[in-house]
Amino acid sequence: VNYLSLSKFFVEFYLYYFHKDAPPPSSSSPSFLPHGNFSLVRSTMTVKDIQMMANTLVRARDDKDIISIGIVLGALKSFVMATKGMVMAEGVRNNPLNSEEDRKEARRLEEEGRVLQQYVYGTEELFLKPLNHLIRQPINFQKIPRKFLIELMECIDEVLEMLREQR
Repeated sequence: VNYLSLSKFFVEFYLYYFHKDAPPPSSSSPSFLPHGNFSLVRSTMTVKDIQMMANTLVRARDDKDIISIGIVLGALKSFVMATKGMVMAEGVRNNPLNSEEDRKEARRLEEEGRVLQQYVYGTEELFLKPLNHLIRQPINFQKIPRKFLIELMECIDEVLEMLREQR
């Protein structure tokens, strides 16, 4: 796994979809990302937060720190899953053919997604500062669970597919 390109992709993906007027992702990102701003939700994560997270991921790789890598990837996966749920909920909420009860449930799910994003990334206190206190340890990179990384990438693919279908 190329952690540098993975983190670079997330920085571009995040900035593009959640920050107004951000430039479209570079050619190294999936080519089907359409131009335009994704208005579903404004996450509480700041540009500084996402950049620090990407830097942490790269440093963790360089330092062979499996704990930091695990935390960052776990947080990214939570963010992707929250976003996926919110994309689905928005589709239900905006479809007039759905019952009022279903649309109300979709609104609740969107709010839960926002809370999850806020919990994972909301403040430096919650997510970034604890990384500084982790015990560093040597790591055999073959021991990083491939299943976890594959799940993460599949999750990202699903979100991107849904975004593409919505346009």
